[in-house]
Amino acid sequence: MFVVFYRAVVVFAKDSICKGDFVVEYRGDRINDAESQRRRKLYHPSCTVFMFAFKWRGKTWCIDASRDDGSFGRLVNDDHRSPNCKMKKIEVNGNPHLCLFALNDIKEG
Repeated sequence: MFVVFYRAVVVFAKDSICKGDFVVEYRGDRINDAESQRRRKLYHPSCTVFMFAFKWRGKTWCIDASRDDGSFGRLVNDDHRSPNCKMKKIEVNGNPHLCLFALNDIKEG
């Protein structure tokens, strides 16, 4: 088991991003629902915020991004009121990938 301590992080765009552009992939361990539930019981509540559940081929899956791998997808805040990105499932070589795409133009900074 590993422990990650959550700390507030703000992510800024280094360049302008156009509406519809790929922004970042939400990366981590792709696990089934049973493993997701097992890990949720083990993790500190601040780590479960990095677990993204989704449906694929009729089953519930999860991307567990609680382990820091240096990617930025896990740090992007999910603003439900005025989001500037939308998560989409992209299938690559038969595997799902969760990717954020811009809903509108995003200015640098």
